Amino acid sequence: MDVGDCPLPVVKHGLVFSDIYGNADTTSHGQTIYYTCEPGYVNGTDVPRCNNGTWTAGALCTPGNTISVARKQRSGVWHVVVRLKKQ
Repeated sequence: MDVGDCPLPVVKHGLVFSDIYGNADTTSHGQTIYYTCEPGYVNGTDVPRCNNGTWTAGALCTPGNTISVARKQRSGVWHVVVRLKKQ
């Protein structure tokens, strides 16, 4: 781990897309993370960014009851996240 790197966080009720990071345990300064939440939970509104070894915001999954679809393109690959209505 280089100075300024951040360990990938553990997201309660969620999952970090570790394949984007080459199955690494850390990400470098200035990088953001992409994550998804379990059905019935929604992503927080802040985007976590690595800033000299600490995250600027938490990767949060909070209870929610909305249906939404998020699409992100990274390196030519589309990642689609569907959040389902809480039962």
